[in-house]
Amino acid sequence: MAKMDHDYRLNIVLVGDNQCGKSFLLSRYCDGMFVENGIQLWHGIEIKNKIIELKNQSTNEIVKVKLMIFDGNGGCKFKELFYENYLKHQHGFIIMYDVTNLESFNNLSNWISKIKNSYQTSNLYPSPEPILFIVGNKCDLIDDSKITTIVDLKKPQEFCDSLSIPSIHNVSVKENINVDLIFQKLSQLIMDTYPPPKISEIKKIKNVDSGGDSINNCIIN
Repeated sequence: MAKMDHDYRLNIVLVGDNQCGKSFLLSRYCDGMFVENGIQLWHGIEIKNKIIELKNQSTNEIVKVKLMIFDGNGGCKFKELFYENYLKHQHGFIIMYDVTNLESFNNLSNWISKIKNSYQTSNLYPSPEPILFIVGNKCDLIDDSKITTIVDLKKPQEFCDSLSIPSIHNVSVKENINVDLIFQKLSQLIMDTYPPPKISEIKKIKNVDSGGDSINNCIIN
């Protein structure tokens, strides 16, 4: 059997209102690409992965972690499938809003509720509560005189502080500002609090999540 190229796997889901830049964040982080004025033609559930190195605080070792990042976009048909299957068992959730769109910020509470109502803990996903991370995208447009609806960035920070949710509000996927930091911080938080079993141990856990998590259980490498 070939040796695994990573020690752990973390599943991370991107959610948030349309046009916040979720798909572009996925492409920027995993592929190093951003298409100016690009149109997202893919409608469905997109999955990309990337291997990063993190510090295991319990052993003080550097470990390789494979991030499986899920982005559900497209029509209602796909969104219902996404909500039903992909919010239930995940290690972390990135909730995005657009700093130039007040409505996208106001809808953060709805996304948090949707995740909390769907999330279920398990042996592979041991956190008793979903681990959330809020991201404010398009900070490169804040000083654009053509943009009239700007979120006062004090409000998102106060909102996140009140719920004890970690966050970064000055992100620009277009300019590649703080993109890597999002995933580094969230992944380290997961590993420091409720890390999943090592890949080498997963096959020892038999039938632990067989009911209702068939989509995620089919991806164990």
